[in-house]
Amino acid sequence: MTNAELQVAALLAEGCTNPEIAARTVWSRSTIQTHVSNILRNLCLTSQAELAREFTHRSQESLPMSIGQVGDVGSMHFGAE
Repeated sequence: MTNAELQVAALLAEGCTNPEIAARTVWSRSTIQTHVSNILRNLCLTSQAELAREFTHRSQESLPMSIGQVGDVGSMHFGAE
């Protein structure tokens, strides 16, 4: 996953909606949806809720997560980019 996709996944795991993610980043809602779609496809997931659960599960195994630490999520393994 790209750093942008990891940041979107982290914000989804925090419970943010797509519009909230757009407000907290420099990306448009359309860009957020593109990132979400790419993540779901690459990880063979079917919903944002499933993505949030998977991200939370994996982040608990790897490192403590908060948006302040999102630059560190590159060390997490989520499959092919």
